[in-house]
Amino acid sequence: MWDYVPFFIPIKMNTCKQCQKKFQPKYSSVEMFCRHICAIEHERKKERKKNPALKRSAKPIKKRSEKRAKQERTYSVDRKEFLSRPENKFCFIEGCGQLATTVEHRRGRVGYADKWAFTNNIPLLLDSRFWAGCCWHHNLQLENDPKLSKKYQFSKIHGGRKT
Repeated sequence: MWDYVPFFIPIKMNTCKQCQKKFQPKYSSVEMFCRHICAIEHERKKERKKNPALKRSAKPIKKRSEKRAKQERTYSVDRKEFLSRPENKFCFIEGCGQLATTVEHRRGRVGYADKWAFTNNIPLLLDSRFWAGCCWHHNLQLENDPKLSKKYQFSKIHGGRKT
């Protein structure tokens, strides 16, 4: 049928609008992107130009505020000192004789316990009056088991045992 087969058939190459790479179009010669991801990125750039609120900020958002980071540094030191005391060496749960490796915040960690703590700027995270030495196993159990929590933790409303 063909007497002559051309030795070289030129292949049309397009340039991707997003990443500027050369690519061979698969479906039509008017394709503008080499991959689907490039098309999505191109659309995102157009949206950012239209809406300045979508532009990425130059500075990432901090995971912790300066105030909280300072509290956590203080907490780390106080926690080690608290657990080294002889009365806090073992888990406070009845019948458990394991070494205390964590501190149980029996009244929570957020907010203030009373007016005295508020005026002296001692948040519940740092208020050692409501701490108890606890083993890792019971610390997790206190978080997940409401019955155990009622028995050993304090109420945030009236400060006494939960009933």
